[in-house]
Amino acid sequence: MPRESFARQLVVLHNEVLLMGGEVRQNVARALRSLQYRDQTLLGMVDEHEANINERRIRVEQDSLRLLATQAPVASDLRAITAAMAIASELERIGDYAAGIGRISARVAQLPPAAAPAGLFQLAWDCDEQLGLSLAAYGASDVELAKQAIAWDRTVNQLYQAVLQELLADLQGQHNGATFDTYLSWVAHNLERMGDRAANIAERVVYQVTSCFIEPCDVPGSQPRT
Repeated sequence: MPRESFARQLVVLHNEVLLMGGEVRQNVARALRSLQYRDQTLLGMVDEHEANINERRIRVEQDSLRLLATQAPVASDLRAITAAMAIASELERIGDYAAGIGRISARVAQLPPAAAPAGLFQLAWDCDEQLGLSLAAYGASDVELAKQAIAWDRTVNQLYQAVLQELLADLQGQHNGATFDTYLSWVAHNLERMGDRAANIAERVVYQVTSCFIEPCDVPGSQPRT
């Protein structure tokens, strides 16, 4: 295909990943609203959009492989194509975590009403902000934004540990019940893993733009992965 057509196809691929990212963020929000308000009507929408997200990932991979098979991409184009595939894979996993929160929400709804730690939803907000930064960095090919998203992972990890400590204290005090606290610890774990995936997306952006891999310890304000 002519170079101009190839460039257009790269833009289409790039935009498809961004659309996928937007759908993932919305589905995470649905799952969390279902949990927070015990709104089971949202769960069907979570499952429906999870299927859409999986289909988008497959399309991104197929389109990427087609471009690789029909072209001889130069280094920057090759990084753009492989970044699209890698980021779509990370987004699909975040979508899986959202679906997992939805399933936990269905279980929580069967339990007596109880208050979740306030930090849990602060953790959810920070994870969404981190993912939003990563996607904005990808959309603009912005290395500095990507570094901000990587550094944000430290905040997410600290909040995660604080939420776990609060749940453990509640469990020891037997206030809300072991089952409720256990379910919320699963939610917190899913959110923490979302943050890791968002950081992975940001790291891939840095590589796409600079051709250099970056480690979290290379970013001021971040911390090594454990």
